[in-house]
This record gives sequence, C-alpha cells and structure tokens, in this order.
Amino acid sequence: MSNREAYTLLKFCVLDQASKETAEWIEQTVTKLSICPEPSELCLSIAMVPRLVLKKDSKLILSDQDLNKVKKIHRGWQPESWLLSESIRILFNLSAASVSDNETQIFSRAYRITELSEQIAFLKGLFLYGNSHFILNYAKDAVRSNTQSLFTAVSKFNPYPADNFSEREWNNMILKAVSWNCSLQDIYGIDQRANASLMKMLCEYAREQKGAKRRASKDLWRCVGPFSDESALLVLEEMLNSTDIEEQYIAALALGTSPRIEAKNLLDSKPELVTKIKELDINWNNLKHIEC
Repeated sequence: MSNREAYTLLKFCVLDQASKETAEWIEQTVTKLSICPEPSELCLSIAMVPRLVLKKDSKLILSDQDLNKVKKIHRGWQPESWLLSESIRILFNLSAASVSDNETQIFSRAYRITELSEQIAFLKGLFLYGNSHFILNYAKDAVRSNTQSLFTAVSKFNPYPADNFSEREWNNMILKAVSWNCSLQDIYGIDQRANASLMKMLCEYAREQKGAKRRASKDLWRCVGPFSDESALLVLEEMLNSTDIEEQYIAALALGTSPRIEAKNLLDSKPELVTKIKELDINWNNLKHIEC
C-alpha cells in the first residue's frame, strides 16, 4: 500500500466517528477494494459516500494522540482540515492503491469523469497515493484550472506541491494564489520554497496592481523579503515610510527576513515600529487579525 501507516490511522479515525451502519459498510468496502480494486467499484463506492454521511460539513475528528502520529507519518499532512466524507473517499482511494501495479490505471479510469466533490477529495489525498506521472499531471491540471475549489484542494493544507512541483510550477501556483487572494499561510512549504524568481514575479505583480490602482495581497511580501534585490528594497522602503501602519508592518516583516545589510539599516531607522511589532507579536500568520 502507498502509505500503510496513513491508511491505518485514517481508517481508525473514520470508523470511530461513523455510525455503526456506516462503519460496517466502510469495512466491507475497503476490504473489497483491497482485494479487487476495479475502477467501476471505486467510482460506485465513492459516489455512495454522501448517502451514508448525512452531515455534509462534518470534519474529521482526531485526538491529540492521533495528531502526534500524523506528524510522524507524513510531513505537512493536516487531516484535521478534511471533511469526514472526504476522508472516507481518500480511504477508499488508498484501499484501491494497495495493488501498486494497477494504481495509475485504476485512478486514471476512475477519475476520468467525476463529480466535483469527488475530484476535490482525490486531490486532497494526492501525497498519500504514491509517485506517478498521472498523479503529478492531475495535480498540475487542477492548479491550472479556473475552478478555485480544485486549485485550493491542491494548494491549501496539502504537502504535495511542495514535495513534487518544479520551481516554475510552484511559482505559478503561488502567483495564482496571490491573484485570487488566497492566504499563503495555508500553503505548506511557503517559506521553505521561496526563491529569487518568485520574488521577481511577485514584485512585478505588485507593480501591475499599483498601476491599476489596486492593492496587492499583503501575503505576497512574505516571499519577497528573503530574496529581495535593490528594486524590491526600494519598494519596501517606500512602504516602511508609508502613512498606512499596515504597510509599515508588512514592510518590516519582509525586511526582517532579508539577509541584506540594507534591509537591516532600514529596520534600524524605525526602532519604535520594530519594538511595537515585537510587543504585539505580529507575524505573517496573524497580521490580518491585528488592529491597525
């Protein structure tokens, strides 16, 4: 199986939360899919999930002990963000993937024509299914999609892009997330995969937004600071001296991640602002909640 530990933990959590009738059906289904993972059987099982899970918005419940196990099983896995119905569908996918020789064929046939919520569930579990060209291409197609729910299924709370996307693919995903005003803090690996090319792309995007008299997403500067060049530092200096306190916070946070001496000098010129940021514990993850 692609990830036996993940399968075992996910199955335990799903069965623990499901009703007796639903739990029995899940047990029978995963057994059947593990023995004979036919695409038609997988499609039928996944389509039936909403009939068994009556509360469509029920989240998967994990104990603190479960969450500690999750961290050891796969870096960046956040099953607490999944719906129960999505978790069941992902469990079925993992069961079908137990026959690794047929994995690509099973998934490519099963997900050729599917309902949107089924696609979303499949995408959220990508990193658990193993590595194949089909999985990678499916992820890239979803990120290129104009359907935001498919895009966020890959980009949000999902370690697959950080682990598998090329720099170009990653950068395009981040630029699209910024243009759609998605929160970058929800993208796993956002700081670790920052790079100079992305910095230039985001600065250019910010300039275009400013030229159109639109305010760029404040999140984008998170990826600018660590690789800021002279041009970026000029923009950050302008923001640091803005009358808008939020822009000052953003600039200071970005400058604080830059290794350049010029960035340090700019921050040294604003000791009161730096002190205030420390006192309020302002960071990229809570900036939107700070009263300015």
